[in-house]
Amino acid sequence: MRTVEDRFMAKVQRVGDCIVWHGAVDGCGYGLFYVSPGVFKRAHRYAYEECYGTIPDGMCVCHKCDNPPCVNPEHLFLGTHQENMDDRKAKGRDPLMPTFYNPGQRNPNAKLTDADVAEIKRRTRAGETQASLAREFGTKKCNISNIMAGRAWRHIP
Repeated sequence: MRTVEDRFMAKVQRVGDCIVWHGAVDGCGYGLFYVSPGVFKRAHRYAYEECYGTIPDGMCVCHKCDNPPCVNPEHLFLGTHQENMDDRKAKGRDPLMPTFYNPGQRNPNAKLTDADVAEIKRRTRAGETQASLAREFGTKKCNISNIMAGRAWRHIP
């Protein structure tokens, strides 16, 4: 039987300086690790605890690298919620700041282009399934669903 640590390590891969979680993720891209029956933890919090010990109540485990699936203990640090928000703002990632909003392909995190999204919309309306389009365009079905529901890429007709 594999240990908890072995199961954890089987789901990570070094990508540059980051150690990236390749298991289940939540809606924000943070890894979810099944520690034991009925016990799930965010993967970066598990990694922090394994390296540094217990996380005090009310503390966040923040990322120096700003990469939610990263579990590299060297990239993780403790901070209050306010410190985490201040760090986000200082790095220009505050969604309330005018410079943050980069719609569509202008967003540095975009995996699709404006042309891809227009094609996805056209083909979905023509009857192709969201799952098949997600596979073809290398994204998740929930992203296709968000595009079609107008929650993402709203600027593409």
